[in-house]
Amino acid sequence: MAAARRAGGNGKELESDLLQHANIGLLKAADLFDPDKGFRFSTYAAWWIRAEIQDHKIQNWSLVRLPNSASSRKLFHNLKRVETRLVAAGEVPPERLVEQIATDLAVTPEQVVSMQQRLAAPDGSLNRPIGDDGGTMQLQDLLEDPNVDVEREVGERLDSRAFWLTMSTHMNRLSKA
Repeated sequence: MAAARRAGGNGKELESDLLQHANIGLLKAADLFDPDKGFRFSTYAAWWIRAEIQDHKIQNWSLVRLPNSASSRKLFHNLKRVETRLVAAGEVPPERLVEQIATDLAVTPEQVVSMQQRLAAPDGSLNRPIGDDGGTMQLQDLLEDPNVDVEREVGERLDSRAFWLTMSTHMNRLSKA
């Protein structure tokens, strides 16, 4: 319960899903615990509960699934803490901040930038209207259709335009009678 409350955030009401995943972690710990190895059950269970809560958070952060490798999980869970620590210390110039975060977390600078971008903006609907005029155009209307052959479509339009220009020229040559 305490681990779920800590993972819930500042002042937020305890999310029931988070509590359920903490319980799942406790059940996994109970299933896998071996008292002959010399560890206390509470220590072992705390590790499983924390792992299950972290897995739940990374799986439900966004509709778009984040990579689930060990380095990306470490980056997801520690990025803000390391970034805050480096900025507060003031020892790293802003232009080298990403490189230092990457070094501290043993990932590439590209992975740091990618994770910062993912965490910076929440998921948005493709059905949201575009513009302030209250029109009917939506964001999804601007997405490219991967099944469209643009070259063929442009060619057909040009052929059609040429056909109707030629047709119009010949129609004008005909007598009116």
